[in-house]
Amino acid sequence: MKRVFCMVLLMPFLLSLAGCGGNTANSPHIGKWNAYACYVFESEVDIKEYYDNETSLELMEKGKGVFTLNGESADVKWAVKGNELTITLDGEKLKGEIKDYLLTLDLLGLMDILFAKEGGAG
Repeated sequence: MKRVFCMVLLMPFLLSLAGCGGNTANSPHIGKWNAYACYVFESEVDIKEYYDNETSLELMEKGKGVFTLNGESADVKWAVKGNELTITLDGEKLKGEIKDYLLTLDLLGLMDILFAKEGGAG
């Protein structure tokens, strides 16, 4: 009886864990996003003004991804709710917004990085 009771109590918790990250398998956001500009001190500048090497975000299935900043890559987890993107990198949550084939990612309040999806329209 105790086992059944424990399972009943644990079931909502386990189901909520299964739901984390959302269903990203068929997400239109999956793919590589390349940085083209950043927004610093209320000015938009070319990404090459700040970073010489590749800056990109690759979103993959199952909420996994790779964030590359100035040639240095790290694994991330991601989820989208509406147009809001959340990237988890080393325990830090980065927030972004997706509109069509463009993505704006707030880099911890320091700057916004602007990305365009590879193969996207426009």
